[in-house]
Amino acid sequence: MRLFKRIFLVLGILLVLIISTGIIVASIYEKEVKQYMLEEINKRLNTKIEVKEINFSVLKKFPYASLEFENISAEEVTKNEKKGTLFSAQSIFFQFNIIDIINKNYTIKKIAVENGLVNLKIDKNGNDNYHFWKDTPDSTSNKFNLALENLTFKNFTFYALNEYKNLDFAIEANTINLSGNFSEVKFTLNTQADLFIHQFNENEKAMVRDKAVEINTSFSINQETKVSTIKKGELSIQNLVFDLTGSIQQQNEGLKLDIQSKGKDLSIESVYSLFPPHLQEKLEGYKTKGIITYQSTITGVLSLKESPHFEATFNIKNGEITERKSDIALTNLSLSGNYSNGEKNNSISSKLVLENFNATFGAGSITGSYIISNFTNPYIELSSSSELDLTQAKDFFQLDTLEIAKGLLNIDIKYSGYIKELNNIQAKDLQKLNAAGHASIQKVTLKLFDQPLTATNFSGAFKFNNNDILIDSLTAQVNNSSIALTGKFKNLLSYLFIENEFLYVNAHIHSTKLVLDELLLKDEKAVKDSAYRVDLPSNIQFSLRAEVDTFTFRKFKAEHVKGNIVLQNKVLSATQLQLNAVDGFIQGDFMLNNADANNLLITSSATFKDIDVYQLFDQMENFGQEYFVAENIKGKATVAIDFASIWDQQLKLKKDQLYVLADLNMTQGELINYQPAMALSKFIEVDELEHIRFSKLATQIEIKDETISIPQTDIHSSALDLTISGTHTFDNHIDYRFKMLMSDVLWRKAKSKKKETSEFGYIEDDGLGRTTLYLHMTGTVKDYKITYDTKSLRDQWKNDLKEEKQTVKQLLKNEFGWFKKDSTLKEDKTTTPNDGLQIEWEEEEDGKSEEKKSVSKSAKNNDGHKKPKKEKKGLGKLIDKIAQPDEEEFEENPDF
Repeated sequence: MRLFKRIFLVLGILLVLIISTGIIVASIYEKEVKQYMLEEINKRLNTKIEVKEINFSVLKKFPYASLEFENISAEEVTKNEKKGTLFSAQSIFFQFNIIDIINKNYTIKKIAVENGLVNLKIDKNGNDNYHFWKDTPDSTSNKFNLALENLTFKNFTFYALNEYKNLDFAIEANTINLSGNFSEVKFTLNTQADLFIHQFNENEKAMVRDKAVEINTSFSINQETKVSTIKKGELSIQNLVFDLTGSIQQQNEGLKLDIQSKGKDLSIESVYSLFPPHLQEKLEGYKTKGIITYQSTITGVLSLKESPHFEATFNIKNGEITERKSDIALTNLSLSGNYSNGEKNNSISSKLVLENFNATFGAGSITGSYIISNFTNPYIELSSSSELDLTQAKDFFQLDTLEIAKGLLNIDIKYSGYIKELNNIQAKDLQKLNAAGHASIQKVTLKLFDQPLTATNFSGAFKFNNNDILIDSLTAQVNNSSIALTGKFKNLLSYLFIENEFLYVNAHIHSTKLVLDELLLKDEKAVKDSAYRVDLPSNIQFSLRAEVDTFTFRKFKAEHVKGNIVLQNKVLSATQLQLNAVDGFIQGDFMLNNADANNLLITSSATFKDIDVYQLFDQMENFGQEYFVAENIKGKATVAIDFASIWDQQLKLKKDQLYVLADLNMTQGELINYQPAMALSKFIEVDELEHIRFSKLATQIEIKDETISIPQTDIHSSALDLTISGTHTFDNHIDYRFKMLMSDVLWRKAKSKKKETSEFGYIEDDGLGRTTLYLHMTGTVKDYKITYDTKSLRDQWKNDLKEEKQTVKQLLKNEFGWFKKDSTLKEDKTTTPNDGLQIEWEEEEDGKSEEKKSVSKSAKNNDGHKKPKKEKKGLGKLIDKIAQPDEEEFEENPDF
């Protein structure tokens, strides 16, 4: 017990002596050491350093004396006016031997850095920000030496941005411990590091992210040759251990590496964990099994400006890749391969080669060789043969846009070119690609999610010709439509892989049945509400020779459709179009212009021959109106029509922008229960008007500004003969004018049921009287008003009087030689001999006696000269009055 007390007493005395000595030494030498170290550091630094506090201690890092710089920071070395922080630390300890301090020999034995960071930058021109240590100090001192035995970093983070190599990384060092006799020419350096790589990016793509790394190495250092040989090397990444051998040589710009690594019987799953994050994200739905053996070399210079060359060879046996959700697997996988980062030692020049690839896929197989170059914009070269069941392929390759995929795919192809969803691909590169081979599909069914179309019995054979695909035959059933296609798809791969590239199609298409309204439905829900959407692609051009046996759109049905269909610049045109429809024949041209994203311009010029009018109205759903429907009209018609209209993308007509001009010739017509005609019931018996038959009708109809205009049209019908003209607006406002013979009206009113009639009109001579009745109908179809049409009557009177005037003048000219200067009268070339006949008449004028007057037919004297013109009176004046009526006598009478 006494012994222990003596030991504790001695130790206590020693501790007191040490602490006391430390305090005394610190108090004596602190000011001197601080001043000296600051002077020496400033001589060697090329940047501004800020230190909050400097403390000298003998006890903090005992048995070494230490000079602690607290909250130290240094500016980056750059020519920019605005300078950032190069490094900062909570504490930096410079450690000295206490005896050396007393002897004023300031030799640094250890350096410890705690809780700090460093920001390293290299710009696009290769200029860095970290050359803060002067190559030649302002002065030298024999008292200051660097004889490091240990360099440690604790809780220190390294940031780097290298624009020159397009690299950036962030690495956190939990601990880094470098130990050895650094002052010796030859010594052993032991390195232990516990690191965490937050991110390591190349070309803005993450190559490594969130990986734990441990380093445990032992180097044999020769400071004369500056070569370090690995005596023991072990690198662990995510618990995957790699053995290292080789050497490292220090150079002015970095480290020259010559390192080899080997691995045997490693699991594919563990190696897969080292893949770049963007590849892992794409493959996270898969799990792997199998054994991989590899060997690799790293050679060349490693610096912030350069990267070393990396090569690796590997083999995989008994591999298996399983899609997690479906549990469908690629089994019996075997291959050999190699990887190199290429002559530029970066991702652009990198190359991965997979050879002798063999795998079983369900009942099928996949074999081939594959080469991927340029990991920034991957370029693939492959030679592959595959037999795939599409149901399994849909789930295994996670084709999520497909709801249904069934059938068999056989493909044998050699291909070189860029692959999909990659940036910076140039069209000129795709033009140079090489693709050859063939493919076939059998009994395939495809359906996209949320789309109403399902393709069944999809079969065909294809040939690959570089950037083009030739279709030997392609047949499919799309819902209720059938399609057979042969032709050429030009620039197809460029169109699939590059935005805004054009696809050119030249083909022949035949369909036994084409249901257009199904093909235009915008989504699966739209089947119920018939919502369509037309949006022609701007980068597809095609020229098709189309033949359709049966074509339907809603109620419209056509057969034996033929024509040339062209799509270019969002304009779809059909020329030389021929079809049989509505019991007749239709031919013409059609154009749909979708250049305006919000409006569709549809135009057509066509001829309808011998069509059934009832079927036309019925199948065209009464052209979107209700005032004149299929049940109101029957007959055969020939129509020449010019049509222009504006529609929205859902195929809804903008009625105010519709124009139609139609020349109509109709035979064997029937007008049934048409309301405007029924309005004539006060003149014609109702049963006659309920069903009007007419043999012929010829007119021109114009639709413009939401108004249908009909010029004067003669109708010879079973009810009566009449002339009709007027307008009918889309909101059912009417303005019709009728003209009919009064004798027809009176006859129909008085006729008996036994009157003889023909099927399309009564045969009746109206005798001598042809009095005409004019009527005017206005209002709406349901609320109309009929009045006498005084305007038409006045117009007719004027026309009749003008005709009568011409008739009388012509008669007087022929009989008496009057109005010879009137050029509108015809010259009577028949000669009448002058037999001396004279007409005499007497007439009282103002109470005076009658005067005899005579007029010869030649109205000349015997000597051939004209007689002086005298004012005509009596009958002569009346004749002139008749021949030249006063227009004022027939001015419009508003009270008529």
